[in-house]
Amino acid sequence: HQVVAALRHELFHHPHPDLPSLVQRAELHAAKAPSGSAGPYEPVICDTIRVGGRAVHTITTVMRFDKPSDVTMAELRVELMFPADEAAERVFRELVEALGS
Repeated sequence: HQVVAALRHELFHHPHPDLPSLVQRAELHAAKAPSGSAGPYEPVICDTIRVGGRAVHTITTVMRFDKPSDVTMAELRVELMFPADEAAERVFRELVEALGS
């Protein structure tokens, strides 16, 4: 639900032709997911993704570089995803090793 709120925020403040359909898709998926206790603009999202059939618990945050006088910087977003537990860290390390070979 936090992702949907963040997408709506982006759509309002930085309109882009691809965002309305992305927001609709996110809303459909969020409607099926259990509601969390965090507010819509929490600094992190604790999410579970599937990698190779395994549930991987993650902590995700998005950095923004807003500066009113610099439009390019205001549009830049960097999403950072971290493993939330030891099992997730193993999966990430396995992926890095597989890419390195």
